[in-house]
Amino acid sequence: MKKSSQITQAIALTLTAAALSPGLSIAAPCQERLPASADLAKRTFKALDANADGKVSMAEAGRADAIAKTFNAEDVNADKHLSEEEFMVLYHGLLADKGYPIGADLERAVKDIQSAREKVAEEKRTQEARQKQAKGSAEARTTAARKQQADLDAKRTLD
Repeated sequence: MKKSSQITQAIALTLTAAALSPGLSIAAPCQERLPASADLAKRTFKALDANADGKVSMAEAGRADAIAKTFNAEDVNADKHLSEEEFMVLYHGLLADKGYPIGADLERAVKDIQSAREKVAEEKRTQEARQKQAKGSAEARTTAARKQQADLDAKRTLD
């Protein structure tokens, strides 16, 4: 790895540590902050994923106070783990809240994740509406069949 690349990576990791640790701040020989990238978010996710199972548990997230505090809010599927996508949205939010510049690739990745979430939510709402409508139709058919049977029974009684 080139020396300049190592320095860039060290600065990026320091930026991440500062954003995720409440008491840590960046000493400023460098006034310009590098924008956080999707690649940096993925590397941070892998660094937190201590057991390399592809998800970050609450215990693993506990190593970074800021993540632990917002863990449940970003655990969209409520499985008590953050997927890489869930983490990327959380990471983006933490950096944005602290005023760190966000790279275009990270912005795009988060926007894509949020769009996919909205699409899934809309599909779920549509499916629930169809199920409710089908249930209502079935109940209406049952009610109509019962009424028809009652009419037949009443007619037989009269005969």
